[in-house]
Parts: sequence; C-alpha cells; structure tokens
Amino acid sequence: MSFVIRLVNYTQHPSWKFMYFSEIYIDNFKTLRKIKIHLNSELNVFTGTNNAGKTTIL
Repeated sequence: MSFVIRLVNYTQHPSWKFMYFSEIYIDNFKTLRKIKIHLNSELNVFTGTNNAGKTTIL
C-alpha cells in the first residue's frame, strides 16, 4: 500500500521562531483517503467520532 502526505504552503511567521503549514494533503494513509485540510496559523481543533482519523492527522 502506498500513501502520500504533502505539506503545502509552509510559511515562516514574522514574530515566531518556527514555521507553520497552511494546508495538508493526505492520500491513502490509514483511514484517510484523499483529504485536503486548510489550517489556521493560530489554532486548529480536530473533532470526530472514534476511529475517524483525528490522531492520524497529527
């Protein structure tokens, strides 16, 4: 089984010492099939039922 996890549009925040990702694309990894997640630079909250793939994203 092959899979793709691509971190897209990473940016260095002007006042922080690290970079953040604004988008994650996951294709065929564990329970996730072709998913694109747009992230906020401040806070992201993942919710869902058991075995929905929340921990897989992390």
